[in-house]
Amino acid sequence: MKHFITFFIAVFLYGCHSGEKKDSGDISVFRLENSDSRLLSAVIDSVSFLPLIEQDSFLFGRVDKLIMQGEYIYLMDIWVSNSLLVFDRTGAFVRKIGKRGGGPGEYNRLEYFDVDSEHIYLYDGQKRQILKYDLRGNFIETKKTPFHACGFKILKNRKYLFALDQYSGDEYQIVRTDLDFNVEASFVPFPFEYDDRRGFMGRYNILQTVDDLIFYNSHHSDTVYSFSNEGDFTGGVLFDFGQKALPERFRRDIDEFVESTEGRNYNYFDDTPFKVNQVWIGRMVNEGKSATFMYDNTSDKYYFYHNNLDYASVDTPMFVNSKYIVGSMDIGGYNYVKNKPPLNSSAMAVLEDGGHILTFYHLKQNGK
Repeated sequence: MKHFITFFIAVFLYGCHSGEKKDSGDISVFRLENSDSRLLSAVIDSVSFLPLIEQDSFLFGRVDKLIMQGEYIYLMDIWVSNSLLVFDRTGAFVRKIGKRGGGPGEYNRLEYFDVDSEHIYLYDGQKRQILKYDLRGNFIETKKTPFHACGFKILKNRKYLFALDQYSGDEYQIVRTDLDFNVEASFVPFPFEYDDRRGFMGRYNILQTVDDLIFYNSHHSDTVYSFSNEGDFTGGVLFDFGQKALPERFRRDIDEFVESTEGRNYNYFDDTPFKVNQVWIGRMVNEGKSATFMYDNTSDKYYFYHNNLDYASVDTPMFVNSKYIVGSMDIGGYNYVKNKPPLNSSAMAVLEDGGHILTFYHLKQNGK
């Protein structure tokens, strides 16, 4: 009940706009008042690029989720190859984890994955099961979940934190389970009753990890919740967009939101934002336009960066730690930006051949 009450504290504070920052319980409210376009340059020190070398043929069509763990880069492509691929830190292809099929170690529909220091975990959304492999891709076991998940994290204590979608029929959006998927704790109730809609499909960064914290927000939302790597709730932030905040009726009825053109007038997170070095950053819809949102926790300043600025604009963050933010670029993204990145001939050849490049936005350290 504690977490249920905490959520409604956040809902109550949503209508309170008379201060820059307010705290009540475990939810902080940030009122956005001071816009500053210089935030990005104050955070990003430099940008570098890593072409992904895919051998003789293309292995995937797009980057939907990315994790860097140890000496490897793990990349998931949902819609084209439906696969999890492993690259080394030079960008060279190493191996593929699992494959589609009905045999041991095979999945029907890969929808999510996670990696820890010893194992790789794939989530088969059609069969509602997690497949476990060692780091060399050798299959270990399959375990069926009692619910449909739209995301998960393997915790430091080897328990799980699951993000559930509306299709699961559960009244909570986040659950912590033991290794056998028995629910130990539930967090963040859905703001609507269960029906047949699948409200969170298509979001692959629904749980963002930055060092020792896990961030989560529900679709079409302005509130971000954080959890420890042991799966304990550690607080939340409600970003107050004032007159541009999404009305409550759109939060409670996804169908009405999708069918209404009025939704273009508001601001809401498109993917889960995260906090790194006292700065919040995430993908948003800003009055109908896709944008990167930044908020400086120390200066109370914010800004919406739209995609057509230049290559130094952080585009769809895939992986984050205290040193850099990682995104991806294909030829479409390269052609879209006005100020083109300074790529060498081999990197350009990768893009022109239909390949991908990872973009590393190196963060300034200790304010320098």
